[in-house]
Amino acid sequence: MVAPPLPPEIPLEPSLQDRLHEELKKRVSLTGPKKSLAVAYVTPHASAEEVQFWLSAKGFTARTQQKFQNVGGEELFSLGKLELEKVLGVEEGLRLHNQISLQKNICGFKTLRSKELSSVLEARRKKIDPDDEFSDRRDSNDSVASSLP
Repeated sequence: MVAPPLPPEIPLEPSLQDRLHEELKKRVSLTGPKKSLAVAYVTPHASAEEVQFWLSAKGFTARTQQKFQNVGGEELFSLGKLELEKVLGVEEGLRLHNQISLQKNICGFKTLRSKELSSVLEARRKKIDPDDEFSDRRDSNDSVASSLP
């Protein structure tokens, strides 16, 4: 048995999918190489070199990096918003303050002020209702919940 002859090849118009694919390739090639997004964190225990790496990774100016050249994590975390704005200007100072606040939240940094606030709140709680201990209520609720099927 002989196979039937193949019809001559007819040039096909590109499908919608092919045209979309070509358009995407063109657009992607126009954007250029991707920037590497380095993930960087800073903690109160960071060295001055680690702080410099973090400032660079976050895109702070060379001027900002130079101003904090010998500053470690603990000192960086102790700086206030007004100090940063005074040294760097309002825009860059506020941006650095916000980034430091994010890092404090990420690493669970507690200032002396927040520890003092917690102890004052606990003392007030006891003063308002000395017989009602929050931890006792939670423990009794946990035991009730654990006894349920």
